[in-house]
Amino acid sequence: MGLRLERAIGEVERIDRKILMYQNQKKEAEARLRQIENEEIIRSVRSLKMNRTELAGLLRGLQEGTVRLLGTDADGRMRDGAAGGAAPAGKKEERENHDESTE
Repeated sequence: MGLRLERAIGEVERIDRKILMYQNQKKEAEARLRQIENEEIIRSVRSLKMNRTELAGLLRGLQEGTVRLLGTDADGRMRDGAAGGAAPAGKKEERENHDESTE
């Protein structure tokens, strides 16, 4: 085998090892991100100060699409600069106008 071929094979093997290392680092970083997101969700839900029945109703409504977070579009994506909050679907604008008038 020629020297150039051996070097090329070695380079490919080194790159493969680096790719595997970076893939593992990415998986670990994604797992950390998911854990942080879950902790943030738990903190947010606990701050609502709802009893179990109210919380179950809110979560069911969000899953069924009968409750939508304020500041989201019809697809559930956050609008730019939107704060949060929940309102029955279809009543969002009325709720936002009420919130603005009470400030």
